[in-house]
Amino acid sequence: VLRDAGFDNIEFRDDSKIFLGYINTFLNKLTRSRKQIEQQYSKELFTGMRRNHEELIEKINRKEKFAVRIAARKKA
Repeated sequence: VLRDAGFDNIEFRDDSKIFLGYINTFLNKLTRSRKQIEQQYSKELFTGMRRNHEELIEKINRKEKFAVRIAARKKA
């Protein structure tokens, strides 16, 4: 699809370690905002968001999921 759109020098890079840092930062901020989220939305929303991100961390650590960055350049 990228080639058909005029891109070349297409690279796929595993950025899972960088993404894990993002997820951990997000979880820390989420935890600090727990009361507000539960009051404004629901306990279920907070619990679900936390659980989903913790599961993602586990899957990335087990190499079941990857965070991939695609880099490409538009042909001149």
